[in-house]
Amino acid sequence: MNQPDLVPQKGGNDPAASAVREASYGTGVKPRKKKRSVGLIVGLSFLLLLFASFIVFSHFFMIRFDRTERGLFIRIVPQNSQSPVNRRSRGFSDPFASDSSFDSPDWQERDTLSLPEIYAKVSPSVVTVCTSSVLAGEDVASGVILTSDGYLVTNRHLLSGSPRLTVALSDGREFPATVFASDEISDLAVLKIAATGLTPAVMGDSDALLVGEPVAAIGSPLGTKLYGTLTSGIVSAINREVDIGGTAMTLIQTDAALNNGNSGGPLINCYGEVIGINTAKVDSKSSPVEGIGFAIPSNNVRKVVSELMAHGYVSGRATMQITVAEMDALQRAYLGLPEGVFITSVADSSNAYAAGLRYGDILVTLDGQSIVSAAGLASVLESCHPGDQVNVIIFRNSKYFSAEFALEEQTQ
Repeated sequence: MNQPDLVPQKGGNDPAASAVREASYGTGVKPRKKKRSVGLIVGLSFLLLLFASFIVFSHFFMIRFDRTERGLFIRIVPQNSQSPVNRRSRGFSDPFASDSSFDSPDWQERDTLSLPEIYAKVSPSVVTVCTSSVLAGEDVASGVILTSDGYLVTNRHLLSGSPRLTVALSDGREFPATVFASDEISDLAVLKIAATGLTPAVMGDSDALLVGEPVAAIGSPLGTKLYGTLTSGIVSAINREVDIGGTAMTLIQTDAALNNGNSGGPLINCYGEVIGINTAKVDSKSSPVEGIGFAIPSNNVRKVVSELMAHGYVSGRATMQITVAEMDALQRAYLGLPEGVFITSVADSSNAYAAGLRYGDILVTLDGQSIVSAAGLASVLESCHPGDQVNVIIFRNSKYFSAEFALEEQTQ
């Protein structure tokens, strides 16, 4: 016999039905309403807290978007850094408006400078160097203040002929200068003037440079009438191997306008730091050349200047005490010469001279390594130390000769 299902019924006085109704009400209908109320309160509280946090965050910080050649960068920066300079991004009207190295650990805290700000910061540290000698006549170059008590750095090639030196500061004061120490290989010289309270330049990290970074130069192009001239451009190349006067140098290439008189002056990054000392430009009489200048990297300057001020020369550098010139393939073929470099001078007191090397010889190998350029010779010598015994092969009068001698320390 089928039994009817037991369900709660409305109305009636049956005790069983009343018990069922009480059990049904006890299954959680009313508590469920309480949970919804608690959840709503928690949710609203969270939204209010989130809104309040956003208000506080936006009062002290801002989200900044920087579009660069590397892509779009999202940065959180303090509100007080939102100056007109900082709001500009790379690629717009002011090339000095954004950070030059995103790999730097402190790039988020560094503020870039506009061109007027760079000039205001660095120009007091730039000097005009006037040289006068019987052989070379008068010439003008630039220099950078290293210390507040009158030590300066400039190019060594300006000092040929034992010149009389005068240094003019940006405020118009002039001082006689003496050569404290110089280094021919790096083309750097430290000068000293009797002045105090000067504004030293801040040296930057040239190893952090990127091709395409904005740079500026300050100097005295073409003479004293144009002293304090500011030009700007970009880093065109880094670690550029250049042969200057038979000396191989690794330089920064820039398209910032450099002319006679800019030599010895600063190449500056967008933070107002000196990242190079301008030293040369490409100049061709056969065809016009513009926008190819070179600067000595600041990290090299720092090392050389430290050595010059400590010892008067760069210690630990090996030399053969010879100078060389390169030959192109047509010259060698016409003269019937092997690959190598032409020796243009040998110091009479050197070990190389005692071993038989002379002007006019062709240096073919050094310790088994072929030498085909001045840069190649410099590279091999960089891996050597004073006192090392080396073997060279030279070519003279259609014959090969071998010689062995000890390398010496470069002291000037």
